[in-house]
Amino acid sequence: MKRSLLIDVAAVLYMSLFIYAALSKLSKFELGREQLTLMPLIGSQAMLLAWLVPATEIAISILIFLPQTRKIGFYAATLLMVSFTVYIIYIIRKAQSLPCTCGGLLEMLSWPQHLFFNIAFILLGVTALIFMRMSSKGQGSLLKANSI
Repeated sequence: MKRSLLIDVAAVLYMSLFIYAALSKLSKFELGREQLTLMPLIGSQAMLLAWLVPATEIAISILIFLPQTRKIGFYAATLLMVSFTVYIIYIIRKAQSLPCTCGGLLEMLSWPQHLFFNIAFILLGVTALIFMRMSSKGQGSLLKANSI
């Protein structure tokens, strides 16, 4: 598979995931906010997070969509998924019976399933970043200007 195709597939998958999750959260805003209040460590910030998480997911999707900011978008997406994953590990170890506030179909996953789902997306993001780095070294690229 060509590197550019894998990068494009990763971009579409990340954008689809984040836009879907953001719209799901916003469409059931009150329920999501109420569920967030039950979550350990972050419950006191439920109102802020109920807006901030979907806004961040949409912003990252825009960064990934635009070729000149795609690399930054993949870094942000991977970092966000790592953050979610660390929190899921905490939930699995401390409070397994809490509801998922992810939105849509993702709410049907168990916490361990959600962990594996997130790890797959982290690996996808890291792979895309590695391929982008390899591609930008070999040719003049818009991505090269955005090297971090």
